[in-house]
Amino acid sequence: MAKVLVYGWYGHANVGDELMADGLRAILPGHALRFVSRLTKDELGKADLLIVGGGYFLYAPLNM
Repeated sequence: MAKVLVYGWYGHANVGDELMADGLRAILPGHALRFVSRLTKDELGKADLLIVGGGYFLYAPLNM
């Protein structure tokens, strides 16, 4: 079982990241997934894999 660190805006009602979390749980069953909104050196050192995901699809810059 791999220790997977997943970085994004998880647990803050961000639709994109919450959907990604659901998808990762579905495609990586049996792995230890840890969802974080902040990366630390300690967390990175304990992980076998880092996934950086998400993105804010509702934001549109004002200067477009």
